[in-house]
Amino acid sequence: MKSKKRILWMDVLNIVACVGVVLLHCNHQMGLYNGEMTFPIIWGIIVNSFVYWPVPVFMMLSGSNLLCCDISKLGGVRKFFLRRIERTVVPFVVWSVIYFLFNVFLFGFDYTPSSFLTDFLTGHFNPNMWFMIPLFSFYISIPFVQPLYRSLSNRQIGLFFLCFFILSSLYPYLATIFDLKTLAEQRLFPMGGSFIAIAMAGYWISHNDISYKWRRKIYMAGISVIIIHFLILYFKTIHDGVWFQQGLNYNFPISVIVPIAVFVFFKYTDWERIIAALHISSDVVSQVSSCSFGIYLLHNAVQRIGTKFLDLPHLPFVNHYVGFIITYLTCLVIIFALKRIPFIKRLIP
Repeated sequence: MKSKKRILWMDVLNIVACVGVVLLHCNHQMGLYNGEMTFPIIWGIIVNSFVYWPVPVFMMLSGSNLLCCDISKLGGVRKFFLRRIERTVVPFVVWSVIYFLFNVFLFGFDYTPSSFLTDFLTGHFNPNMWFMIPLFSFYISIPFVQPLYRSLSNRQIGLFFLCFFILSSLYPYLATIFDLKTLAEQRLFPMGGSFIAIAMAGYWISHNDISYKWRRKIYMAGISVIIIHFLILYFKTIHDGVWFQQGLNYNFPISVIVPIAVFVFFKYTDWERIIAALHISSDVVSQVSSCSFGIYLLHNAVQRIGTKFLDLPHLPFVNHYVGFIITYLTCLVIIFALKRIPFIKRLIP
C-alpha cells in the first residue's frame, strides 16, 4: 500500500495541539475558586483562553485530509466506513474496556449496569475520550457532506460559515454570558454543529491561498477573541462567585475563530527552516506526530497514576505550570514503544 504523504506544517500543528491538550488537562484548578482570585486560578483562566483551540484543530486536520479524498478510489463508501470503524470504533471500545478495568481495579470505582452503559456510550471511562464520538460522527458524514461541499462556490461557503458562526457560536455564547439559560440550552438555530463547519474550514484553508492582508485580519481576530474570552471568564467568575465553566464550549467563538487563526498561522510559517535550524529531521517530526492520538488516549492514566501512586499532587505529573511537559514526554515514550508492537499498534490510531 502506498504510504500517505506527510505535510510538515500539519505534523507540527498536530504535535503542538497534542501538547496543548495535555496542558489544558493539567489545569482544572479553576473549579476550586472560592472567591479569591489567586495566581493558580488566573493561570488556569489564561490556559483556558490561550490554549482552548487544540480539539477543534484536530477536527480541522481531519477535514483537511478526508474531505479531499476520492472515496471511489478507496473502494467505495462501504470500505471507507469500515476503515473509519477500524480507526475509531475499535480503539474506542478497546480503550473503554482498558479504562473500565483501570477505574475498577486501581481506583475502586463501583459501576451499576446503568452507569456502565452511560459512561461507555459517552466515552467517560476516560473523560477525554468523548472526542472520539463526534469524530466518528464526522467520519460517517463525509460521503454525504463532501458532494455538497464541492458543489458550493467560495462565496456560498463563506455565507454558510458566517451563518454557522452567528447562529451556532456567537448567539449561544451571548445567551450564556447574559444568563439567558433557556435560549442557551435550547440552541434554537443549530447550523453546522458537531464540528462539521470547523472541519470544512480546515479543508478550505489548507487547499486555498489566503492573502497576507487577510491573514493579518484573521490573526487580529484570533488575538481579540482570546483577550475578550479571558476578560469574560475572569470578571464573570468574580461576579458570580463561582467558576464560570459555562463559558467553555467547543461551539463558542474561542473554539471557532482562534483555531482558524492558529491553523492559518501554522500553514504559512516556514517550518522547514525552523526544524533545520533546530537540527530536527522531518521524519522525526512525522513520527512524533503519529503518536498524538495515542498520547491523547493515554495521558489521563498517566496523570492519575502520578497523582495517586507517586503522591505528586503538586509536582511534575499534575503541576499546573510544567507538569504537562513531563506528562507529554512520558506518554510519547510509551506510545512510541507500543506502536512498534504489531498487534498493539492497531489499537493506537
